[in-house]
Amino acid sequence: MQDVATVAKGRSSIPAPASLLAIQIVQAAVRPNITVNELVAVCQNDPAFVARLFASVNNVSFGLNRRVNTVQHGVSLLGVRGVRNLALATCVTEMAPVGKDGDILLAVSLRRAVAAKLVATKLAKPAAEDYFALGMLLELGLLVSARENLAAAANIARAPANTRVLLERATGLEDHAHRGGRLAKSWNLDLEMVRAIAHHHDRNPPTTDFGTVAWLAERLAAVFEGGDVSRNRVDAIEAGARLRISAKDIDELLRVLPTQVAEAARDLKRKIEVQVDIEVLLRDANKALVDVNRSYVDLVQRLEELVSEKERIADELKSATNDLTTLALADRLTGLNNRRSFDDLLIRDLARADRQKTVVSVISVQADSFKRINDTYGHSAGDLVLEAIAEVLRASVRASDVVARIGGEEFAIILPQTDAQNAVVVAERVRSSMAARVFAGPKSTTFQVTVSLGIAMTQGPGCRTHATALMDAADGALQAAKQAGCNCIHIGTI
Repeated sequence: MQDVATVAKGRSSIPAPASLLAIQIVQAAVRPNITVNELVAVCQNDPAFVARLFASVNNVSFGLNRRVNTVQHGVSLLGVRGVRNLALATCVTEMAPVGKDGDILLAVSLRRAVAAKLVATKLAKPAAEDYFALGMLLELGLLVSARENLAAAANIARAPANTRVLLERATGLEDHAHRGGRLAKSWNLDLEMVRAIAHHHDRNPPTTDFGTVAWLAERLAAVFEGGDVSRNRVDAIEAGARLRISAKDIDELLRVLPTQVAEAARDLKRKIEVQVDIEVLLRDANKALVDVNRSYVDLVQRLEELVSEKERIADELKSATNDLTTLALADRLTGLNNRRSFDDLLIRDLARADRQKTVVSVISVQADSFKRINDTYGHSAGDLVLEAIAEVLRASVRASDVVARIGGEEFAIILPQTDAQNAVVVAERVRSSMAARVFAGPKSTTFQVTVSLGIAMTQGPGCRTHATALMDAADGALQAAKQAGCNCIHIGTI
């Protein structure tokens, strides 16, 4: 089995609960084809979990006629799935520290666990205890945050449930739903459960069983967690209608929820805040409270606008940064790579050739008599010539090749996995295409521009440091082509 500390540190970078043994039990229980005897062996390593196992199976609600006093018997009664669910509940409980702030965090987890079980039962889903475990995990990301900053996490938990993700985003934090999903994935939980945790705050219900139950459980729990109680109840009823649960049934679930949350806390031997009945909450939602809530809603709406504006500005900044990066590596006139980019890409391709023991060729290209073009026809005509050379170069190479403008009228091509003979083919394609071009000059005149080209090649292994020597050889060959009368190709050697 994978080391638990590695899982917690390596894949998710999220702190684990205090009991790593509880996570080991979870990971054991999700292994395919694990036997009861194997699971018993893992459970016996954690006395605290064994005590919770006995408390669970010896609970009056379990309906046994005699007490269970062996781990083997307890695991057999709960089954692999039941042991996993109990271990998950143990993990979550241990992540909520004892004390006022920890009790708040545990209460929001238990509220969703009970709500999920109630919804699953109402929808006639099999294995309702699976949904209780799922509900316990919905605020897992918030519990992780509490390990880092308990007071801040508790303040988020005290805010109305439907504003928590927004508050996290506003402070630059990853929202707890997605963070919890990442940790659940690192525990090797079922992918459907992971997705339900990550998406339980989505505007629309997911399509999976776990997803829909978690989505509605979140809205039921939200009724008891601040904001406009009446509005939250209407939201829960509307959410229930989308899952074909009547308003009457939603109200019944809201009625029994506080009592069952308190009972779940007692089963876990933890104290939480007094759970207020829905009738009391609705009765106390007097005009003054509604006015305060409306002001809060207005504030949240404004905050949401500010967060959206912040994210829009961040997107624009990212786009601008990308544009600046592109500009920094591109020639402004032709759009080709500039000298800086060319040098970096040449080092990259030489390193690749060094590893793969392949060849790399470069071609230096220069317009012939370019000063005469500028002097005779003007700099605008010279720019047209440079753009035309860039166009010919692009059309003459493969997508994997690199084309750059490295000086005024100087260009260069990198041809990975291309020997000198095939580089000559590319060079001739460029030379002949340019020689055939006719440019329009002033007063209906025309002119032509040729290019001279120099080729050099190197081969791996051992070519990683050949960038300077390779370019010197190509430039030397280019000068030889110029001296031979221009409009021709020469090959140099390193």
